[in-house]
Amino acid sequence: SPFNSINGFVDLWNNVLAKPTKWKYTGEGLHVKTVKRFIGMLHNTEKIESKLLVKQLKLSINMANDYWDKIPLKIWGSLYQKVLEQQYIIQDVILKAKKKKPEKDLECLEIIKKCLKQKLSSNYNQAA
Repeated sequence: SPFNSINGFVDLWNNVLAKPTKWKYTGEGLHVKTVKRFIGMLHNTEKIESKLLVKQLKLSINMANDYWDKIPLKIWGSLYQKVLEQQYIIQDVILKAKKKKPEKDLECLEIIKKCLKQKLSSNYNQAA
């Protein structure tokens, strides 16, 4: 019968043909790589397209809010320093994009600065 044929094929597939997949990737270290990549990108801020820059700022805000403990303080400190160093260039890149309303994009810069400053000072105060 067709039913027996289908079940027979399913059994053949499950027991002989299909190889069980064992995922080894856990995402471990991905958070650190993401923040380090953005720090690296900020070395050439003026070459980054505004849209990508704003997306990276938003991603960094989310990472700081949701995954702070997965990334060493030293790396967060490096990001904060780089953002402060490049803040006027970041603003310039955003404004040169000639969006009708760049305020929201510029606000991302202020949010990441405030967020990192607050979290870093909070962590350093706890360590003292």
